[in-house]
Amino acid sequence: MGFDVERFLKQGIVIAISPTELLLGWGEMEFSAGPFENSRAFYVPDFFLKNEEPFVHFEYTTKMSREDFVENMGFVEIPAAIRWQTASPLFFKEQFLYIKELISLGEIKKAVSVSFEKGEAKTDIDFKRYLLSQLVRSEGPQKMYGFWNANEGILGLTPEILFDMKNKYLIQSMALAGTRGRDDKKRLPLLSDNKELNEHYLVIDDIVHVLELWGVVKTQPTEILTLPHLEHLKTEIECKLRQPKEFIDIVKALHPTPALGISPRSAAQKWLEQIGIEERGRFGAPFGVRFEDGTGVCLVAIRNLQWNGNKVLLGAGSGIVRESEFDREWDEQRAKRESVKKLLGL
Repeated sequence: MGFDVERFLKQGIVIAISPTELLLGWGEMEFSAGPFENSRAFYVPDFFLKNEEPFVHFEYTTKMSREDFVENMGFVEIPAAIRWQTASPLFFKEQFLYIKELISLGEIKKAVSVSFEKGEAKTDIDFKRYLLSQLVRSEGPQKMYGFWNANEGILGLTPEILFDMKNKYLIQSMALAGTRGRDDKKRLPLLSDNKELNEHYLVIDDIVHVLELWGVVKTQPTEILTLPHLEHLKTEIECKLRQPKEFIDIVKALHPTPALGISPRSAAQKWLEQIGIEERGRFGAPFGVRFEDGTGVCLVAIRNLQWNGNKVLLGAGSGIVRESEFDREWDEQRAKRESVKKLLGL
């Protein structure tokens, strides 16, 4: 069957599997606790991995270039209208002070708090068509992803990969933590900012510690990832496995890294659900696809818009360490939310 645009817009999924290629799914869905044997299965859990059937199998799937996707969709330039409510810093301030207290007590070294801006919109087919048109034509290294049905969904453009299984013996991951607005002249460059570097190195150490249990790990030099509106510290990490690992086992071992969770990882079980417990849905959750041969790719679901009925939710997080200052962290979250609005043409 050829690509059915209307059915795709009613109920579908999309994930970038390379800089030029998308994987699409549409039609009837079947959820399961694990991927079916020799099948292509999408992975769409909630952040806390509490969904007992996080894998979804679509009736139809196909790979498509970004250019062909644009041509098939027939996009129209009608902006999505969202009535936004101004985000309040009060919830974030409570979380900020709570995390700082845990740090001062020696319970943790770092935690990520998330705040959300809420709004209302008519989330119909034209709403999804417009958001998809903005995402697929965005320039840069971010990866497009989304999953929706007739009532709810998520669409985003993430710069962060949890892992990419190039083959059964090779995992590529990354540490992505430390943020600065591209036009922020008041802040030190990221590679000279001790607070941002400290936050970033905690993430590197955590991922390396997990992967070293499985094989030989190699890290690349830390560099600046430049996006249209933001800059991040990024370190690419590679692991040559001694023996193959299952997709779901890699997810559970790595998620959440301290880029979205807590450092040290041993403290996460105790504190994670008490920090940033405001409704978050799939914000920061793993989002991926497990291929027929057991390999796969898993993104980190940040820089997105979620909706349920006519309610929309736009989240952003920031890492809190001992040196963190409230105003600076709140400004960072606001800058991240604004960057998403610009990427989505909102």
